[in-house]
Amino acid sequence: MPLYKIFALPVPNGFTDFFPAEINDKNVAVGTAINWGGPTKALLWQSGAFTLLNIPGKNISARGLNSKSNVVGQVDNQPFFWQKSTGVTSILKDLNGNPGVEFYATAINDKDQITGCFGRYPNQHPVLWQSPNAVPIDLFAGVNLYSPTVGAGADINKNGVVAGTVVASPFMLEQGFMDDVNLNLNLFMNPGSVGQAILDPNYNWNPSFCSANAINNLKNPQVVGDILRNAPPNARVGVPYLFDSQTGLTQDLASPLEPGGSSDLNDSGDVVGNIITGSGFGSFDPIAVLWTFNGLVRTDLNHPTVSDAQINDWHLLSGESINNKGFIVGFGYLNGDTSRALPWLLRPAIQVTKIPLEYMFPQMLWPGQAYDGPRPKGWPFGIPFPIPSPNPFQIVGRGLKHLDNMLTSKKVLELANGLKNEKGRSGIRAIALGVIEEEMKILKKLAAPPTQVKKIKGSSGKRN
Repeated sequence: MPLYKIFALPVPNGFTDFFPAEINDKNVAVGTAINWGGPTKALLWQSGAFTLLNIPGKNISARGLNSKSNVVGQVDNQPFFWQKSTGVTSILKDLNGNPGVEFYATAINDKDQITGCFGRYPNQHPVLWQSPNAVPIDLFAGVNLYSPTVGAGADINKNGVVAGTVVASPFMLEQGFMDDVNLNLNLFMNPGSVGQAILDPNYNWNPSFCSANAINNLKNPQVVGDILRNAPPNARVGVPYLFDSQTGLTQDLASPLEPGGSSDLNDSGDVVGNIITGSGFGSFDPIAVLWTFNGLVRTDLNHPTVSDAQINDWHLLSGESINNKGFIVGFGYLNGDTSRALPWLLRPAIQVTKIPLEYMFPQMLWPGQAYDGPRPKGWPFGIPFPIPSPNPFQIVGRGLKHLDNMLTSKKVLELANGLKNEKGRSGIRAIALGVIEEEMKILKKLAAPPTQVKKIKGSSGKRN
């Protein structure tokens, strides 16, 4: 059984291509309908239906969405805020309090803080609106940047941390950084009190291209973006990366010979984007990709064990957004028609909040990076392969950690039995048995009883 079931998002007539931008945890999505040479409109998808946002203007694109389904984007070169509860659209202000021109809104959090940029390419600065009615803050006012400057506050999380790009270098800034008079370009290469480098000085990166595209809501957030890497013999290829602010580590999500990009990530560290492998629908068409386990496991969302896209005549080109329930939106080709991009939704086919204990044991025998590969020899009968979604990889990983602690404690017990010193033997046995007892309590919370396997397999998979 595939992990994901595909649904074609409904679209209005009169448009050529459709590009979803974001999906929230209520499974509401926004995006843009494009008519090349004609008007573009902002779309909102909810409960299997679409709504064309009633925003006055010709060229309208939706870029950001929060849990209240408030939307931000651009309309005829101006930033807009659309409030779901009232249906009212307002134009965001410029630095002087006037309606913004040459301003762009790209993301909004649940506090209705909005980030974006102002200025005409290639002279742009990232900005932050603390509310839809506020005058924006120039995030790099007074900073001595190289000229021309290219910048955008691409995303903002629930804690008000902004991630984006300036001078083709990624940044992540905390609230209150404006008070630090020492803010300068070095913070991008050396973590400072007001910001944190996405890439450290020892990381092999090319400053001519490196962007931050999305940030999640963790206390120590993770950021995804794209970086230009050197590929043999004399080429440069953009590949996606994942940065973890807790560890300070940056990892490539593809090899330099596999160009692609990352678009979004959720709070479990699951990343969506695309990779060009040369084996797509066309010779250079990308394939939509999901990375799980904090970038360690990569899956082709087109693969029949991962989704039912292929049997429904879809080729998924790119995953654009993923929510904390594992729902993914993106665009692709349908029925072999490569002339237009159509929007889709991938819904987890099997809802799992706890993993049956048996699921953990095969992982010790088959750690496999390829969950979209064939069923391994010896995989237990009656247990789905791949393991169901939305985010079981993290659950299984935690289970393995505690299971390994139990096995290690068992070995300690065996070693203790060979000790001649009775007091020492008793003390070590007590510690080991205590660890086993505590780890078993944790495992019981993580794992469902074996009797739930049939129930999970028989999930109805109704559309939300």
